[in-house]
Parts: sequence; C-alpha cells; structure tokens
Amino acid sequence: MKEDINPPKVEGVAVAIVCKENELGEAEWSTYLLNLKDQELKGVLVRSNGYGERDKERVTTSELRHMFDTVEPHKAVLVEPLMPEMTTLTNQYWVSFWCEGVLYDKKFIFVRGSLEERNFVQLPLLDGQRGVIIR
Repeated sequence: MKEDINPPKVEGVAVAIVCKENELGEAEWSTYLLNLKDQELKGVLVRSNGYGERDKERVTTSELRHMFDTVEPHKAVLVEPLMPEMTTLTNQYWVSFWCEGVLYDKKFIFVRGSLEERNFVQLPLLDGQRGVIIR
C-alpha cells in the first residue's frame, strides 16, 4: 500500500535561517519560508521543533505551528525568531502547502552545527542577507 503512494516532489520552496546583529550588537536569528515559485502557495502550515543534546542530556523543544493563508510568488515570510540557544540543536521545519490544487509536504532539517558562519550564503528574496538555506 505505502509503495503505491507517490507524493509530489517539492521544488521551488526553501527554508532559510538568518543571523544578523541587532542594535545591541547581539546575534538575532530568524527563520523564513521562501517561495521561489512562479505560483502562490496556499494553506501553508509550518511545524517547527528542535532536538539534540545539551550538557550530555537529551533535549526536545515544544512543537510550534505557524499558518499562512498564502505566500505570494517570489516572496519570503518570517516563520519565527529563533532563540540563540536553539542554534546548537538540530532544528526541523515540516512544511505543508497547496499549489495549483496539489498538496505538497516536505521536512527541512538543519542539523546540529549547520548554523555556523562558514555555512552562510547570500539568500534569495531576503535583500542580500546571509544565512543557511535548505531547498
């Protein structure tokens, strides 16, 4: 049964985590959903959580859910701010949305250690900001 289900491949959608300095000179992290498609996304649901180890103890964060009625073509929306202590964990974003009558679903996972400046790139749709992106 399971082998008969072929979910459509998600293309043209990305999740990016940006780090910028605030007016106090502190690192401020934010997560964005990027619609790189020529079509709008509808009924977008983003589920986020973090997990990993801190001080040799297993840590799992609460799951948060974010809903967007639409995400316009070639636009980015702020999903959530990311607490600095979360950057040392694995952060997972499960994105579901409708596009042209088809339901899409994809998990974007930022593994522990990926949110470091050496992995930063110039991000599309975010006015030249730098961060980590998963497409």
